[in-house]
Amino acid sequence: MITLTARRTTHRLAEPLTLWLAGRSRREQLLLGAATALCLVAIGWYGLILPTARLREDAVTRIALYEQLQARLRAAPAGGEVTTSAPPTPDAPIDATVQQVIASAELSAEVSGGPDQVDVTVSGARFEAAMALVQSLEGMGLAVQTLSLQGRSEGVVDLALTVSRA
Repeated sequence: MITLTARRTTHRLAEPLTLWLAGRSRREQLLLGAATALCLVAIGWYGLILPTARLREDAVTRIALYEQLQARLRAAPAGGEVTTSAPPTPDAPIDATVQQVIASAELSAEVSGGPDQVDVTVSGARFEAAMALVQSLEGMGLAVQTLSLQGRSEGVVDLALTVSRA
């Protein structure tokens, strides 16, 4: 005849903790359980929920900015004439105006071109800063003819654009 016996086994590292907890009074066991639950809630809240919520909020902001830019680019007529409600740019060379906007945005960029059209290359900028630069250029009455945006890492992009007078 075969007999089966069930034996309760605990991990060798958990046994001293189990013995220590068994030596506590019922009230101490309840307080330790409540303290453990509070610690787990705090770790879950500050370690999981808040960081995830912040990442989601940042992603939603970037998506909204992208959609806004995409809608503006789709609404612009193809090939050229862009009308803006901003005041016209001064008679200063366009490269000086672009350099001024880039400096105010605190970005490092390479600007090359002539008096009526320039090519701008920005490397390693935050996505929000790159989109703010495009918006500032358009706000100065300049037309963005081409725009290329390449993702580098989380939130960092390389931007290449051609700007001309509107």
